[in-house]
Amino acid sequence: NERTMWPWRDWVIRAFNDNMPFDQFTIEQLAGDLLPNATLPQKIATGFNRNHMVNNESGLIPEEFRVEYVADRVKTTSTVWMGLTLECARCHDHKYDPITQRDYYRFFSFFNNVPEKGLDGSRGNAAPLLNVATPAQKAAVAILEQRVKQAGQEFKPVDAAIATAQKAWERTALARLAAVPTAGLVGHYPLEGGAGTKAAFVPGILGKGASYKGGEVIEIDPSSDIRADRPFTIAVWIKPSAAGCLISKMDEADRMRGFDLVYRKNKILVHLVNKWTENDIGVRTVTDVPSRQWNHLTVTCDGSRSAAGIRIYLNGVPQALTIDRDRLSGTIANDEPLRIGRREASASYKGMIDDVRIYDRVLNASEAERLATTQFLRGALAMPGGKRDRAIQRRLREHFIARHATAAQRQADAAMVRLHKELDALKSALPVMMVMAESKKPRQAYLLERGEYDKPTEKLSSDVPSSLKVRRGTAPPDRLELARWLMQPDNPLTARVFVNRIWARLFGRGIVATPEDFGTQGEWPTHPALLDWLACEFRDSGWDVKQLIRLIVTSTTYRQTSHAGADLIGRDPDNRLLARGPRIRLDAETLRDNALAVSGLLVDRLGGPSVKPYQPPGLWREMTYDGQLAYEPDRGASLYRRSLYTYWKR
Repeated sequence: NERTMWPWRDWVIRAFNDNMPFDQFTIEQLAGDLLPNATLPQKIATGFNRNHMVNNESGLIPEEFRVEYVADRVKTTSTVWMGLTLECARCHDHKYDPITQRDYYRFFSFFNNVPEKGLDGSRGNAAPLLNVATPAQKAAVAILEQRVKQAGQEFKPVDAAIATAQKAWERTALARLAAVPTAGLVGHYPLEGGAGTKAAFVPGILGKGASYKGGEVIEIDPSSDIRADRPFTIAVWIKPSAAGCLISKMDEADRMRGFDLVYRKNKILVHLVNKWTENDIGVRTVTDVPSRQWNHLTVTCDGSRSAAGIRIYLNGVPQALTIDRDRLSGTIANDEPLRIGRREASASYKGMIDDVRIYDRVLNASEAERLATTQFLRGALAMPGGKRDRAIQRRLREHFIARHATAAQRQADAAMVRLHKELDALKSALPVMMVMAESKKPRQAYLLERGEYDKPTEKLSSDVPSSLKVRRGTAPPDRLELARWLMQPDNPLTARVFVNRIWARLFGRGIVATPEDFGTQGEWPTHPALLDWLACEFRDSGWDVKQLIRLIVTSTTYRQTSHAGADLIGRDPDNRLLARGPRIRLDAETLRDNALAVSGLLVDRLGGPSVKPYQPPGLWREMTYDGQLAYEPDRGASLYRRSLYTYWKR
């Protein structure tokens, strides 16, 4: 899902444009949140070390992946600022460089206190988060909140009148409910009579419902087979808490042949399968189906073997569908029982299910609406007022207002609903990004045997590699002190590593050809004295990045012609001896920007959210879960922004 990290990118761009000293640039990115009276920009800067993968895969072990996130920060920080392959010491002492496994986990400890979860990211952004709304955005929210508050005061008498009228209606409504459709009903399962691994039975929407914690299943031998060439309808109440298969009649051993009804990623999916993904139909709802509240589903199939013949109703309302696959021939019939709560051995559901009904015909829209509404009212009105949860109370009130309130009450209520939706939309649009933070209670770091998350051995505290002669100060060992240590004037690595990166950008190859590895397995510098001199100039200039670049590009060496004869190219093909000026191929992003600039199309506006320029049709279809997401290019100026601003999906 989408992450909001562009405020950090804007911070980086401003830092380079404003020529922020590199020591400040380093300290704010690694530990801006720990600075005294940290400002909003300083906290934004720490987004640097949150640009790693955050997993949300079902079934993962949270602690395993939390450790991976910390390891990512160790690798990134040590590579960028120290040019060391510190990650090679995660499982054992480094085989080539003087870095022990204890050194690794002491360094690991600096990044181990982030209050994060290993299983997260379902919303894109993962905590810890920072609200980075502008003053203007915050002011707009405050103004609208005041409007909502004032409107709420004016609405109170109307709301009280609605509540009084609803109570009077409830006293007689239950006796006057219409009957649910029964024609063609071939199976009605209150679930308590099923076989298999039983779910627990607790109060549901219509009496007792089945509660699934994951793995339970109720097996029923249906009196009518579910086939793609015959009309059928399935109706069920669900209250999901996690993804899983609601109802199935599927033979997993025979290429998943059969039928299933699935709740996944807040969508309802229906599959009719002869051979999974090769010869099948798959559709899903476009609109999200809310979790942790009761919803009624009606699924109809007209027997046409076509996705167009499938309808899904949510609480009696027909839903727009996305067609994932529509190529079914052959039978979906099998000898498996009807299963409620999972497939044969997979896709276990968590949540509640109540009142499964199967019809051997297609219920029309009016019948689907009546089935959902009548059953809901029958269950809700039978509950004592104190037993109704908020979702049921809200839906009961919505039903009363839509069907039984006065026109004036409906109008007043609709106006309040619109105001609240407007406020919710405005709040949800406020940018929130991932940043670094420290847990209130420090998390103990351990030496992990062979790097395994579940094999802690020796307790360790934060420290820098012991083989580096420069020592930390006496301040508490936290990320702030680590950042300051990296920028100490006598640190042998930071200035050299950064100068080498700048040189590589300008010449196409660094003085050290392995900018990510200054260890013994990296290449020896071609001009060690030059590297040392440039590093000292950079440090002594007050870490002035623009002066460093100016120093290099105004040098006689850089200003040489890039033309060279065959003899010189033969003697020094990679220009390691610097006998000619650099000539290097542009990378893909710079090449695109150059083409846009030459054509006059480049939009050179600075900053802001990522953009989606032209891309080949069908991008993302093969690399998103169930092909849910499609790449939709932007329009207008956003098509011609610098590649720096292009939206990336990892």
